[in-house]
Amino acid sequence: MAHVPGEAFTALYLYGVVPSAGLNGKPLSVSAPGLDAAPVIMVTHGDIGVLAHSCAPHPYEGDVAQVHAWVLAQYEVIRSAHADAGTILPIRFNSIVAATGDRTATEVLVAWLDAGHYEIASRLDALRDRVELGVQVFAGRAHVVPSAGTGAAPAARGRAYFQAQLSQRQDRARARADQTLTASKVFDELALRAEGIVVNPKRPARAGSPDAAQPSEHLLVDVAVLAHPEKVHAIGEYLAEVEASAGLSVRFTGPWAPYAFAGALDMPLLATATDDQATEQGACTDA
Repeated sequence: MAHVPGEAFTALYLYGVVPSAGLNGKPLSVSAPGLDAAPVIMVTHGDIGVLAHSCAPHPYEGDVAQVHAWVLAQYEVIRSAHADAGTILPIRFNSIVAATGDRTATEVLVAWLDAGHYEIASRLDALRDRVELGVQVFAGRAHVVPSAGTGAAPAARGRAYFQAQLSQRQDRARARADQTLTASKVFDELALRAEGIVVNPKRPARAGSPDAAQPSEHLLVDVAVLAHPEKVHAIGEYLAEVEASAGLSVRFTGPWAPYAFAGALDMPLLATATDDQATEQGACTDA
């Protein structure tokens, strides 16, 4: 974000919605600094509040390294608040509330908290003492060995070639069917052990990203799992059994704040052109 000297900080950059009191019943405080080391404050309305910092009414824009640093700072604020509050509704990168003609950004935010208090409080309660886990299961791609040539007559060799091609197609179809059954079984077993599960949307893997499948791998399962911290070990044990299966590998990450389960928040945000910038330029939940 390019700040013009003398420009007023009339907007609020948002991190997440939390209870206004922490796990110990005392006012919630966040130790992690915000973007560019900005001090994080809480705008409260009754028993709920929004973590924010004052900023100019412009989106944060920069190169890949700068955006990654900002996203990492946002993640640290959310992680710290989730640990202290026990529940949080994370807000996506570059969400900014600006002042209107007759109201400050704080007044705009308080009015939103007041109007949606029941729904917001209900969501916070539903996610209390819950964490998000990331699960990816990969299978090695099936390799079909072509049949060796023979010294048979041309017509016989032609029939053998087409029979081999048909056999390879059938083998690949059986492998795909087996992988579909494997993915379905893993999904069902995770659902039994979790309190919620969602399939992550497909997105192009970034070069060098740790979640990118290797050329020899095929992604079977890519989900976010909601669980109580006491269930994380059991989920990990099940995934260790999955990884022990021939031809399968597992990537198990977390625990995180419940990003995938917070739901969309209909907030009065300043429109930006960088809604997906955090995802495309270096999302930090792998940090």
